[in-house]
Amino acid sequence: NYEEEKHYEEGYETGTASVSPNLDFANEKIATAGYSIVKSTDDGLHRLLQTESMKPFEFINQKDYDNLGDVLCEWIQALLMDRYVITKQLIPLNEDSKSMSAAKAPIFMSHDWRTNKER
Repeated sequence: NYEEEKHYEEGYETGTASVSPNLDFANEKIATAGYSIVKSTDDGLHRLLQTESMKPFEFINQKDYDNLGDVLCEWIQALLMDRYVITKQLIPLNEDSKSMSAAKAPIFMSHDWRTNKER
């Protein structure tokens, strides 16, 4: 289920990474931040490049750095869910799990984790 639209520019393939709604949404957030995830035609690795200049990440200020880090975490999580057909669940880190302010952490699991006896 992994489809890719390819465009070539200066040794990189750019374009949509997937038809997955999760990954498409994450790609839109990266684009809004002024970046693209591109795949090198030389080594096949994905890189974060500025959309307009095709240059690597450039530190501007801590706020932009933190925001981009949050967006990249979302992209990585979306990629995991798309490629491995897993779901994201938030688990509580403390006993006050019903509180909206309680700390939560994501875990990723297969859709059949409760019923699959083979795992």
